[in-house]
Amino acid sequence: MLQGKMSIINFWFTTCPPCVAEIPGFNEIVAKYGTDKVNFISIGKNSKTEIEQFLEKHPWDFLHISNEEGIVQNIFKIQLGYPTTYIINKEGVIIKSFSGGAIGEEATAMIKEKVIPLLEKEI
Repeated sequence: MLQGKMSIINFWFTTCPPCVAEIPGFNEIVAKYGTDKVNFISIGKNSKTEIEQFLEKHPWDFLHISNEEGIVQNIFKIQLGYPTTYIINKEGVIIKSFSGGAIGEEATAMIKEKVIPLLEKEI
């Protein structure tokens, strides 16, 4: 699924203000680039039900995976801060990662400043 396309993978949870603040910026990126050349995946700490309820009020145009703690801690054996985003190239190599964020409109601008130049360069 991931190889042959760029991927943006975001780790988040529903009560994390910087995580939520990034959503409009991510939606703008999805609208601009579409899903033909880029995978957009969110891996949420919350349960599937909690994420579905959250998404009813906060639409987010990513593929959503729930209960990430098991994935991160049991499979990858890492600790991470929230939000954390990985940008992965077409060959499956992580080319950029960043953690933390802002709130409000600053978060939208920040996420676009970090992601769009990489997509422009790689696509």
